[in-house]
Amino acid sequence: MRHWIASCERNAGFQCPPQYAQACFGRRLLLQVSPGSIGAELPDWLTDGQTRLHTSDYFFCGAPIAELTRPLGNTAVFKEIEELFAARFDFRATPTYGRMLKQIETGNPPSRRRTKLASRAELDRYFENVLRLVESIRANGVVGHSESAGLFVPDREIGVAIAGNGALVKLPGAQHRCAIASMLGCTRIPVEIRMVHTSRVRAQLESGRRSLLEALEGVFDEAAARYTVR
Repeated sequence: MRHWIASCERNAGFQCPPQYAQACFGRRLLLQVSPGSIGAELPDWLTDGQTRLHTSDYFFCGAPIAELTRPLGNTAVFKEIEELFAARFDFRATPTYGRMLKQIETGNPPSRRRTKLASRAELDRYFENVLRLVESIRANGVVGHSESAGLFVPDREIGVAIAGNGALVKLPGAQHRCAIASMLGCTRIPVEIRMVHTSRVRAQLESGRRSLLEALEGVFDEAAARYTVR
């Protein structure tokens, strides 16, 4: 871990597979937070001019996260969900549906959830699935794996990074769940810490933590105290 952190700080980059941290800390990485506490997200892909990397593949970050993020409300999916609510769930009446249908008709099909929507029928099925997700969250909230009780939940929890200033930043994925929870006024959503800025670890060490493991646990405790909604 010390080597990964030093490399991040030296290169202002990213290191360490998140699976390593999950194996070490398990449920310590899980939080219940307000949707409003997550105001920005990291893009799926970043490049330093030479290497292209996927931000979900790394646990430690030494880069300036604030300069890389985009406001959550400015993403295409968030705007799509806003339009859906404004149209009272008549998805065919939304500007996004019309725009996506035109893309299909001109041979440039849009993609959602890593799948190209190549026909009107596929586009309709996509929106119908979104409506089912809206109803599920309306009835049950955003359900995490530890509380699923047989309900369907995606393979991964909503991933977040802890930025250098302690803010929560959403990692790639779960855009629909986050947007729908926000629009429905959900009081809490389950998230998993999957990235930590090295400056938070350094701050814990400087405050007296005796080891990197203790410092990381201090980062998780700090985030839990600041963001947990009960």
